[in-house]
Amino acid sequence: MLTIVGELINTSRPAVKEAAKNRDKDMIIDLAIRQAKAGATFIDV
Repeated sequence: MLTIVGELINTSRPAVKEAAKNRDKDMIIDLAIRQAKAGATFIDV
């Protein structure tokens, strides 16, 4: 079985950095859900 790790929730990405700064949990949750729907087995935060 292939393990796929979603790594898009990373503050080196400007949009994520801004969301973290503004405590925009909805953006972070949406990003996690999209990665899971795309097949990520794990979400790296």
